[in-house]
Amino acid sequence: MKFGHTIDDSRKKHPEITDKLLEILQKWAKERGLPKIAEEQLALFAHSCYFDVEATKRCMDVYYRMRATVPEFFNDRDPSLDYLQHSLKALEFVMLPKSDRNGNRIIFHRLADTRPSQYVFNDGVKLLLMSIDANLYTDGCSPGYIFLFDMNGVRLGHLTRLSINSLRRFFEYLQEGMPVRLKAIYVLNAVWFMDKVLALIKPFMKREVYEMVNLFLFLHRYDHDQFQ
Repeated sequence: MKFGHTIDDSRKKHPEITDKLLEILQKWAKERGLPKIAEEQLALFAHSCYFDVEATKRCMDVYYRMRATVPEFFNDRDPSLDYLQHSLKALEFVMLPKSDRNGNRIIFHRLADTRPSQYVFNDGVKLLLMSIDANLYTDGCSPGYIFLFDMNGVRLGHLTRLSINSLRRFFEYLQEGMPVRLKAIYVLNAVWFMDKVLALIKPFMKREVYEMVNLFLFLHRYDHDQFQ
């Protein structure tokens, strides 16, 4: 993957990205049999972990392990494939062009087709992670990321399309391996069975991530100033 930013761009914003730090991380990766990692990618890992070396190593370990062992999320990442075209018609993903007041990037997700039969959780996760990767490769280190989910049209039938194992893997990657600073999760138009949704996902979420979840019953009640 070709980066749309350079390591010099990252260094200008974050002087903590030193030659010594990059050398430590590159050496660690080599010792574990990983191919040479682009410095821009190493910078993303380090930045996401607030430049804590040991935390960065753990993040890298989860990132590369899961990408090698979870094909349902990380193989065949070609949006022109028929099965992904199906999910691109059923789901909508967009990185909002404007960051919030703190510079956090906002990724918005909702159903385009509300029929549960058209929802494929693994493919939706794959497209979500592809969208995040595309932005990371383009913009580099961002102050943080905010997930904005609109549950309008979500039905109980969608819960039957979920896999416990896939949920566990998704939250492991989200919390341990994704090289971003996750700042908040906003859920718009929260459904009447939201308690069932939360009961399903809470066992897989760290306390600090669970506490990032903000629920809003109706779109018009949302404080739009958060994104100005």
